[in-house]
Amino acid sequence: MQRKTGSAVSMCVKFALVAIVVTAAAAVANAFINPNFTPVHLVEQSDLVLVLKFEGEAKDGKVKATVQKALKGEAPKKPLTFDFFAGAFEAQGKAVVRMIADGNTEALFFVGFFEDEAGGGDMELGGDEEEGRGMLHIGGKWIALSSVEERLWDMEKIDSRMLGTWAGSTDMLLRAVHYVLTTDDADVPIKSNVEWGRHVKLGTVKGKIAALTPVDLAGDGKLTLFVASDAGDKLFRCEGGKLVDVTAKHGLTSKSKVACWADFNDDGKADFMSSGGSSLKRYLQNADGTFGKPDHAKFEARDISDLAVLRAPGGEPRLVVGTSAGVRFFPEKVSMRAPTKGDGTVEVKSGPGGRYFVADFDGDALPDILRILSNGAFLYKGTAPGVFAAPVKTQIGLGKGQSTAQLGDYDADGLLDIFV
Repeated sequence: MQRKTGSAVSMCVKFALVAIVVTAAAAVANAFINPNFTPVHLVEQSDLVLVLKFEGEAKDGKVKATVQKALKGEAPKKPLTFDFFAGAFEAQGKAVVRMIADGNTEALFFVGFFEDEAGGGDMELGGDEEEGRGMLHIGGKWIALSSVEERLWDMEKIDSRMLGTWAGSTDMLLRAVHYVLTTDDADVPIKSNVEWGRHVKLGTVKGKIAALTPVDLAGDGKLTLFVASDAGDKLFRCEGGKLVDVTAKHGLTSKSKVACWADFNDDGKADFMSSGGSSLKRYLQNADGTFGKPDHAKFEARDISDLAVLRAPGGEPRLVVGTSAGVRFFPEKVSMRAPTKGDGTVEVKSGPGGRYFVADFDGDALPDILRILSNGAFLYKGTAPGVFAAPVKTQIGLGKGQSTAQLGDYDADGLLDIFV
């Protein structure tokens, strides 16, 4: 999909970015995957598997870690110390210390005598004849360590070869370890056996495509693809096994730089709010599925960059409006406490408004607001219906240039994740 005048739209537009990312990742992973040393071999050959949490600042490269839980073996009663400046690669050690300082404090620690099934091949890890080798997984990296004395481990290097065993996150590796420890004949597949289908061209959309959103217009469970464009929005629906342009059928005349969908008048049908950049228009769906002339909201702001729906329990839907000056609401009846020096937060400088997500991130049945910017994010915790605390800064960022983000439970653990 290209974002330019006369942009082509393909059948896999919803997953176009994900397809590119996953395909690229698969190409790299296929080159690294070691069938002779999977997480099953790692766990079986480990005498000790610990869940660690790093605490405090590094002193001359040394960081202490408390043992949260022993998954295998006996847990040390006192904290462990890791010297990340002990190895020959000083830059690698500094990178690990920075990573911990940035909030990557959860880790998995494996100790044992490791050797792949090939009998001392590329993954022969060896280690001290008495203590074995330590392998630390933190922040998506594998760190090889050697034991110096009781509860003190020296870093040797960042071991990229171990990405052939696990190239994911630490929390997902923890789930894999639990699976291996609790399942007879556990198996971690080394092939996905998944292929992408061919791209099917649907047509062209004039202007700059701003968003692609699947919408259940009729409430029948069948999705219609909404394509937001500043030169004219489009609707595509699957009919007879093909996606066809049904924009005219629904009487859609909107032009959107940003848009969001919700049932704004509680009639059971999907409506949407649209913005061309500085004002808001509401398009209500009629009983026959068409969209009439829009309602013009009494709202103006410079550089509207994103819209999200805020609906507290039992309350009417409101809009979270992202602007270059920060978050605003429509209607305004929302209380948000401004950050102070005591909050430990930093005000965002003027610029793009970023992406906004409204969801119950902390499980208290109240909606929270997450504002994602290029180099970080702010979480506004809901404290009561329509009331939000001052923001807390988090490390999630969109990066520079064109980007997007989506909310979902991508690892099926019941917790919301962000795909950037």
